[in-house]
Amino acid sequence: MSSVENSVSAVAALRERVAALVPVRMRQPLSWVIAALAAGTLGWMIHSGRLTSFSGFDRAADADIARTGEFLRGVREERDQRPEVDRRIAAAVSRSLGERTDAVDTALRARLNRIAEETGVRDLMVATGAAVERKSPARQEFVRLALPRSMRDEPDFVELRATISGEGAVDQVFRLVYRITVDPMLKRVEAIKFDPIKDGGRVRVTIRLSTAFVPGHEPASLPGGPSAEALAGFSKYAPLAARNPFRVPLAAGSGANSMATGPAKSLGAAAVATEVPGATATPEPAVPGGFPYGQWLLTGVVDGPAGTEAYFKNAESGETRVLRVNELIAEFAFIGLQADAARIVAGGATYRVRVGESLEARALEGP
Repeated sequence: MSSVENSVSAVAALRERVAALVPVRMRQPLSWVIAALAAGTLGWMIHSGRLTSFSGFDRAADADIARTGEFLRGVREERDQRPEVDRRIAAAVSRSLGERTDAVDTALRARLNRIAEETGVRDLMVATGAAVERKSPARQEFVRLALPRSMRDEPDFVELRATISGEGAVDQVFRLVYRITVDPMLKRVEAIKFDPIKDGGRVRVTIRLSTAFVPGHEPASLPGGPSAEALAGFSKYAPLAARNPFRVPLAAGSGANSMATGPAKSLGAAAVATEVPGATATPEPAVPGGFPYGQWLLTGVVDGPAGTEAYFKNAESGETRVLRVNELIAEFAFIGLQADAARIVAGGATYRVRVGESLEARALEGP
């Protein structure tokens, strides 16, 4: 006999026993009681979650709980960090020049003019641009959290750009750049340009910078001047200013290359290497015919986001070259920097060329 037939027989037998035990008049009420008990039991199981484990609903509920917990933890972390954020905002406001565009524009112009007067730069020009509002980069979070539109559109700060240019001796323009850099006002120096005049004895400098302020947050007072210690830091740039990297050397036929602010150096057709006791002299590499080493000056070295670079300029033709690591000028490959000098290599020998000097004045590195 199959299992189905056994089940049918068992159900039939159960009905016969119930019919024998329960009178006919009690069968209808009893069925209602049984149905009510079954419905209550089912409701209790659903409410307690015992049935949802079979359908996956409890996992969705757990995920919602986890997300809510993560959100609450984030809110708590932001609340704990708020004092530090407020402190940093207050520090930035204390270095700003005001809370309104007109006041900041006036204060910035006056400050730049005063700095230029301190350094002795002449033929001064100071100009400011239009103010630009910078809004929160997290504006989508305002939408997600259903915060008011006025909060989303409120600027975090306002940026005001300015340009200052002037003319002076190398020492004066270097001091102007340094003085602006160490000034306590809130600022970002965006570009600096030097234009030598004639033989490089005087230089015109152009500096682009920007300042920022928070609307509605007035600083207690305008920032003061830099400390004496900060001003004394210019001493490390004084040797470079004294060598005047913009000075055009004398023509090759007139004798030695001469620096306006430093002692004259007699240079032969090739650089004189420093002798090191016990070292074997390294022969100079082969010289490409007619290359004007004395005319090619190293005007600057940079180690920044764009990489390591050396800037060369031909004093006669005005031609410029920018070398990155392993690029060549004549037979020399640029390999890196050392303080204010470029390191170049050729023929197995390594040389240094200091800013303001020509390739002809290269110095051989010791072993």
